[in-house]
Amino acid sequence: MIQVCFVSGDNLVYRKNNGSWQSAVTVATGSGYMSPMIAADTGNNPAIVPLGPWVKNGYHILSKWNGSAWASPKLIGYGQYANVAIDANNKAHIVWSFKKDNT
Repeated sequence: MIQVCFVSGDNLVYRKNNGSWQSAVTVATGSGYMSPMIAADTGNNPAIVPLGPWVKNGYHILSKWNGSAWASPKLIGYGQYANVAIDANNKAHIVWSFKKDNT
């Protein structure tokens, strides 16, 4: 299975290919999403962490598929350059860097 996430206009979008590409699904809306990262749990349920709208250091949200729907995005922190991994117990682990604002 191939799973991808990307930004299209003001939307955070998800698609998967399980033999053929399925229609794109909007995970979240709002301008300014950038650099989404994706990981899948043991059931191939994705978790997506994009950088939110950029205000000094942008914020990161976590959106997870629960098997039937996307859960509401949750604010998880502020910073840059996130990455996400999911362990064998289906727990998401997210890291990002933080650059102190010099203004």
